[in-house]
Amino acid sequence: MERQLALPNQDFTPLPAAVSASRRTELVGLKPGWLVNALERFSVRYKRDIHSVVLWTKDATNIYEHRELRQELSKHNLLVEYTITGLGGTRIEPTVPESEVLLKRLPALLDFLGYPKRLRWRFDPIVTLRQENGDQWSSAIYFEELAKTMAYFGVDNCYFSFLQIYQDKFNRRSIKEAGIDILIPNHSQQLEVLRDMRRIAEPLGIKLYSCTQPQLEGVEGITPAACIDTDLLTELHPQKLSVNPNQDKTMARLRPGCYCTQSIDIGTYLPCGHGCVYCYAEAAVPKPEKLIQKPMPWVPKIEL
Repeated sequence: MERQLALPNQDFTPLPAAVSASRRTELVGLKPGWLVNALERFSVRYKRDIHSVVLWTKDATNIYEHRELRQELSKHNLLVEYTITGLGGTRIEPTVPESEVLLKRLPALLDFLGYPKRLRWRFDPIVTLRQENGDQWSSAIYFEELAKTMAYFGVDNCYFSFLQIYQDKFNRRSIKEAGIDILIPNHSQQLEVLRDMRRIAEPLGIKLYSCTQPQLEGVEGITPAACIDTDLLTELHPQKLSVNPNQDKTMARLRPGCYCTQSIDIGTYLPCGHGCVYCYAEAAVPKPEKLIQKPMPWVPKIEL
């Protein structure tokens, strides 16, 4: 179908919006009813129609299992930013489902979406920790197994970043009380991780995109990401209707290296309940006495 350019009409009706749901908190996995209500009221609240809905989640199950959410999402042009890091169920992402569980559910999600290109796999963030014996450990160790599964199901992309610490949102002392010692890899260490990721990804046909990683721009085989991408949303739209192509300057200012197009985020910075220790919302992180009940990611699982 020939691409059509959407222009404001003579009464200056604004272009349909890309809706982000949400970078700020987990709506799909933990607040599906809230999300349905926000989408139903969007046009009244923002005086805009919806072009696309971009869903950010660490547990996509409700997209196809929650009846009201499934019905509402069926009305929209969808893109799912799906974070699977391998850290689910560990002390780092204590209440996120384990990756094995999420991967078993992946066919049902792709069946609902109808097209693997509607799914963006986020291996994000890559976390580096100091083990009890002083050795460094990286969650990049999970990349190969996850990438092979994603490629098997037709997912040809991976969006990644290395963990960034926002000091005003991060209680390092509290995290250390739970035995978690987060390290920030230097540039050469990051390049070493990326060499291994490229070695794995290229034969699988997976393209690597760096999310808000200006220090990696220009690295061979790595494409700076526009996670909310004008061209992709236009391609996925049933009528090939274009979305606002302007860069989101607010996000670019807050997070250098962000090339996302303009969107309206309908979430809020509230504790989401997943309890990830690197979360922007510090209150979401469980207290140390709760965290230590979860295993560190390098501890072998006990098969029952």
